[in-house]
Amino acid sequence: MIKNIEQVFFDMMEASNRAINDAGKQGAKYVGTNQYKEAITLADVKIRESVVNVLKRSGLPIGLISEEVKGIECFNCNEPEYIVSLDEQDGFGIAVEKNDFKLRYGTMAAIFQGENPKWDDAIIGGTIEHNPKKRLVYGSKQEGKAFIIDDKGKKQIRTSGKKSLEGGLEFLTDKWFNVINTLFDIPFNNQEKGFTTSDVFGSERGYVDVALGKIDALGECTRKDNQEPVTSYLMIKNAGGAMYSLKLKSYLGASDFAGAELVEIGNWPYRESAEKAKMGRAPLLSVATPELAQTMVDYMNKFNDWKGSLMKDIIEIKG
Repeated sequence: MIKNIEQVFFDMMEASNRAINDAGKQGAKYVGTNQYKEAITLADVKIRESVVNVLKRSGLPIGLISEEVKGIECFNCNEPEYIVSLDEQDGFGIAVEKNDFKLRYGTMAAIFQGENPKWDDAIIGGTIEHNPKKRLVYGSKQEGKAFIIDDKGKKQIRTSGKKSLEGGLEFLTDKWFNVINTLFDIPFNNQEKGFTTSDVFGSERGYVDVALGKIDALGECTRKDNQEPVTSYLMIKNAGGAMYSLKLKSYLGASDFAGAELVEIGNWPYRESAEKAKMGRAPLLSVATPELAQTMVDYMNKFNDWKGSLMKDIIEIKG
C-alpha cells in the first residue's frame, strides 16, 4: 500500500509540472482570490485541478487540504484514511510580482496517514521545483532517506551537517513577519561572526536548500494551514536535519525576554496546529542538525542586545 501512496505523490508532482507548463505565459494571469483573500493565478488553479484529478483516479480514501479551498475536500470516501497537504505554487507570486521568471518556485505537497495525522505521520513529502529547472526534492518514510530527482537521475541528499556556529552560519529567514525579524535577525545579523540572514524570498527555496545542504538553517513561523513547513518536515528530517518550534519564556518586550527553548513538533496534530496557526505565530527553525538548533538557541539566550519587542501574537502549539 505504501508504494501505491508514494506513486500517488509522484503522480501529483508530475501532474503539477505539466499543468504549469501547459498554462504557459497565461499562467501568471490573476483569476481570483483564495480562502485567505490572496490573489491566485491561472497556474494555481490548473495545478490544483491536476492534483484533484490524480487523487480522484487513485481510488484511495483521501482528503485534501490546500491553500485555495477552505476545509478538507474528500475523494473516494466520506472519512479519509489519508490526508494530502498542498501548496499549489510557492514562490510563483513573487516571480509574477517582480516580473522575473528566472526565480525559483514550485509545488509543495505531502501525504499523511490517518484522518487527523501528526506531523510525524507523513508518508512522503517535498517540493517539485518548476523553475529554473525541473527537480523533485522529497523525503520518504519507507526508505528513511531524502532524495533529489532531476535530469541526472535519482540521488540521496544530505544537509550540510553543521553542528556549531564556528566558521559562520548560512541562515535564511522570512522577513515578511516582524516576529522573525526580531527573534532571528537581530541576534544573527552579525557579519563579523560570519553570520548571514538573507531573505528567503519563497519558503520552498529555503526548505529545499536546507535539505540539499546549500544553507544551514531557515527561520519561519506558522501561518495559514502550515502547508510550507508540514510538507517539508519529512524531507528535512530524512536528509539529516531537524525542524523545531521555539517556546519563548517571555515575549512581552525586550526587557522581559527570558530566553527560548526548542519544542519538538513531530507530535503536533496537523489539523489542530493549522487552526492555531491562524490565530498567531509559532516560530519555526529548520536546521542541518539537531545540535545546530541547540547551539543557535544557546547563542540567542546569551544575546543581550534585543531591540524592540517580540511580537505578542507568538503562540505555543502543544502536541
